[in-house]
Amino acid sequence: MIYQVLRNLFNLCLLRASPAELPYSLVILVILVSIGTGLNVFTLLQLKGIPLSEVLLATSLSLVLLVTLIYFLLARRKMVSRLPKVLMAWFGTEILLAALLKIILIITPESIQAMKGVQIILQLGFFTWNVVIKAFIVRHSCEIKMVSALLLTFGILVLSSLPIQFILGPYLAEAIPSS
Repeated sequence: MIYQVLRNLFNLCLLRASPAELPYSLVILVILVSIGTGLNVFTLLQLKGIPLSEVLLATSLSLVLLVTLIYFLLARRKMVSRLPKVLMAWFGTEILLAALLKIILIITPESIQAMKGVQIILQLGFFTWNVVIKAFIVRHSCEIKMVSALLLTFGILVLSSLPIQFILGPYLAEAIPSS
């Protein structure tokens, strides 16, 4: 079953599958959400000076808001039963993209990584790919057009990141290097 989940998540990343093709497992759902949330906490803790309690609060609120937004989107279309597979797809593809980015960073020489242009291209490329994959998930889950799915996905991503922006905003501003 794990192989089937990973294969379907990989195919979702390539826009070749739909969340409906994922086998449902509460255990795998909890694992994927936990790993995704853990990665967010780990990433935010890399910024110096942010207390763990604030990172945990911001990440928890962001997670609750994300799940709530997706739930209401599906409820509006009377498709709430799809929520577990949508969440599995949402978090699973994000974890796969993070792993792929890590692999790319490991095999890319540091001299190339240090170039601002390469950093911008990698960040923009992965952000765009992530939004497109999530829009693809929303499109198939809600049975809507891709343009609508892109707009909804972008809205969900922006709204679900608000707790992190509000709680950790002062720390994030300090972490951005001034030119």
